[in-house]
Amino acid sequence: CTSAMAGTATVLMQALPVVYTMTGGGTLCAGTSGVHVGLNHGELGINYQLYNGSTAVGSPSTGAFTGVDFGLINTAGTYTVRATNAITGCSSGMGGSATVVVNPLPVAQAVTGGGGVCADGGGQLIGLGGSVSGVTYQLYRGAVAVGTPVSGNGLAISLGSHNTPGTYTVQGTVTATGCVNSMSGSAVISINATPAVQSVTGGGNYCAGSTGQAIGLSGSETGIQYQLYNGSLPTGSAIAGDGSALSFGVFTTSGTYTVVATNTTTLCARVMSGSATIIIDALPGTFSVTGGGTYCAGGAGVNVGLSGSAAGVNYQLYRSGSATGSAVSGTGSSIDFGLITGGGVYTVSATDAVTGCTNAMSGGVTVAVQAVPGVHTVTGGGNYCAGGAGSVVGLDGSAVGINYQLYRGGTPVGSAVAGTGVALSFPAQAIAGSYSVVAMDGGSSCTSNMTGSVTVGINAVPSSFAVTGGGSYCSGGSGVAVGLFSSQNNVNYRLYHNGVVVGGTVPGTGSALGFGLQTAAGTYSVAATDLLTGCVSGMTGTVSVVAHPLPVAYAMNGGGSYCAGGTGVHIGMDFTASGVDYQLILSGSPVGAPFAGANSSLDFGLYTTGGTYSVRATNATTGCLSVMSGSATVVVNALPVVQAVSGGGSYCNGGSGVAVGLSSSESGISYVLYNGGSATGIPVTGTGGAVSFGNQPTAGVYTVMGTNTVTGCTQVMSGSATVVVNALPVVQPVTGGGTLCSGAAGVTVGLSGSETGISYQLYKEATAT
Repeated sequence: CTSAMAGTATVLMQALPVVYTMTGGGTLCAGTSGVHVGLNHGELGINYQLYNGSTAVGSPSTGAFTGVDFGLINTAGTYTVRATNAITGCSSGMGGSATVVVNPLPVAQAVTGGGGVCADGGGQLIGLGGSVSGVTYQLYRGAVAVGTPVSGNGLAISLGSHNTPGTYTVQGTVTATGCVNSMSGSAVISINATPAVQSVTGGGNYCAGSTGQAIGLSGSETGIQYQLYNGSLPTGSAIAGDGSALSFGVFTTSGTYTVVATNTTTLCARVMSGSATIIIDALPGTFSVTGGGTYCAGGAGVNVGLSGSAAGVNYQLYRSGSATGSAVSGTGSSIDFGLITGGGVYTVSATDAVTGCTNAMSGGVTVAVQAVPGVHTVTGGGNYCAGGAGSVVGLDGSAVGINYQLYRGGTPVGSAVAGTGVALSFPAQAIAGSYSVVAMDGGSSCTSNMTGSVTVGINAVPSSFAVTGGGSYCSGGSGVAVGLFSSQNNVNYRLYHNGVVVGGTVPGTGSALGFGLQTAAGTYSVAATDLLTGCVSGMTGTVSVVAHPLPVAYAMNGGGSYCAGGTGVHIGMDFTASGVDYQLILSGSPVGAPFAGANSSLDFGLYTTGGTYSVRATNATTGCLSVMSGSATVVVNALPVVQAVSGGGSYCNGGSGVAVGLSSSESGISYVLYNGGSATGIPVTGTGGAVSFGNQPTAGVYTVMGTNTVTGCTQVMSGSATVVVNALPVVQPVTGGGTLCSGAAGVTVGLSGSETGISYQLYKEATAT
């Protein structure tokens, strides 16, 4: 039996996504962006999921009635697509698949080589540290390929030698797949500059035996070494450039010299411009100097020559090293330089006219000139003063070996005088007249007249007058006057002290003259000089000036300080002289009577008045006085001010004592307490107020002595303080006491004894009862 069930169930068949065909895929090189994978068509509302094998790749892509592109795929594998309806969830696989194949890149090999090359060098090798068969390798400079590709062989390879500057890289390409990869690193080619071209300097010809010729370089560079070569052989050590011209020194070896410059860092080398050639020229041949000899001055001289000569050579005569005359050309035979008049040693130097090379000729000759007496000027003469020895006639010079004869008019005067090499004088001539001199060489008898002549004449002297004045005075005084009884006009007068001029010239007036006050002891004289003739005469007599000495200044002694009320201090002299009186002075006033010196020390006695004392000494005979050396000061030191002693009194035996002090005090005063005649305690320094010596437990009469700590002056203070120690009562035993019954009359308490005048107080514990 059947029955219909209640209700219905509807089944809806949803369509699957339409199947479309996959597109794309292919082969790619590792590291590239990949190949496209997609569908040839898609639908709206359908999500398309790409799979590599069973693994979903990325997010689903939404269809849009166009082809679907899943983008660039660079992972190898077989790719499929499943489409899913976004609403129904129905899905289906798309048709076909897309395969992606990833080919590997060539293995990166290290680029090798490169480096610096000299500007004119051959280059540097560039290569790879390894290679792979089946791969070709292309060299690049920047982005430009250089050369042809080189096939790998499994070993290191060379990409050739290169000298173009730049950075070189290498790309490897797999021949089968065309995959390309840059090799590791790079090689840099840099161009190292060669040293700058400098010019070789110097060289040239030089004469055999000389120092040679210098060779150098017109300039240089820092960091460059420069090597000199003679031909192909290096000469000396290389020289470092310093930015300026260089010198390799002086060279004597003939040859052609060049220079090679080398950069010490890059080793790039370069031959410098030019060369220097050194050629050695021969010296002229040697011949002997001839001639020379002696002749008299004023004569024709003597010949000097050469024993031979060479054509093309010039010969120069030298006198004591200096060229004389013009050079003489060689003739192939002996030559003569002519008559020579200059005295000296003559030598000859030969110079090749072509090369300039010189050579000293052998030996030398001496030309000696016999001198005639040299001409000197006659000196002296002139007028002399009547009574004098006459006027001296002389020469301003002379020569040893020459005799000089004085003439008056044409007559010889006295004997000839031999020359000494310096000026000379003939004896004074007292006869008026004209005097000249003739010189004669003692060896050659040559003579010559000396230059000029002098005249001798006679002048009168000034008149004589008596010298006046003179006398004595005390040393340090103004002196005494010296003068002349009379004088003449046109005559100057000079005062002399012990023969030495004193003061200036005093012109004559026709009357008496004064030369002023003279202080120097001694003898004074006067000389007169005629202003017209210069004649001098001494005046009549002399006068004396005597300077009495002042008493010798001996040193004072004594003085000092003392305490007021004392006897004072002594004042005296270290020494005194007989005949001299010594007066003590205080504040400009004499103190007491003078004391006579006795060639001993002196004591003026004790002085109590304060002040500075000096001493004035007076010579008892001459009255000359002087103040003695130093002074003596008397200082009166005050005593401490008297203060009243305070304190004292009585206290019970066993107590701390009673205080003793002073009612006041002075600063700088030390106070000492005395009990009887003995000091007690320590000194107390004054403060300007009352002072205390503390409690004094010892009975006695106390006084105080004050002492000034600077001057040592002491003073007993006023009054005294008495300390009395009172005896304690005699100890008596307490008696009585005992036990009593409550309510009883009590027990007796007492003392076993007592003293008259003592009051006794009973205490229960601490309370008087």
